Amino acid sequence: MKSFTFFAVTILLMGITGLALAQETPVPPNIFIYSRPPSTADIKQRIKHQKAKIVVDSKVGKLTTLKAADRQADLKSIDDQRKADYSKNGNKELTDDQKVDLTQKLDESRTNIINPKYGEMTTPEPVSTPVSKP
Repeated sequence: MKSFTFFAVTILLMGITGLALAQETPVPPNIFIYSRPPSTADIKQRIKHQKAKIVVDSKVGKLTTLKAADRQADLKSIDDQRKADYSKNGNKELTDDQKVDLTQKLDESRTNIINPKYGEMTTPEPVSTPVSKP
């Protein structure tokens, strides 16, 4: 009887452990999983779209001029890295590692751009004009 109880408990514990290990780990919402690295044209297109988004947001007041310049500089450094990697490979296709690195940087940049507080612009502050004394 003891061996049957021991056997039943062992099977039960193995089943519980198997179920615990079979669960999928959740993926955080801001991490993108790619089945294959994007093409160089896709990376170029993402940079272009993000630059356009910054221009539009700064025109409608969602983004301060200083923050817009800062975001444009981030995108320029990503684009400069893309060009440097491309020329380093003899003007051939980027390697998969380079594409993944650029994609991760663009994902971070995108998160900064779509975050509602990325411009930290609230209501415009009144401009004080100096009062001249008579």
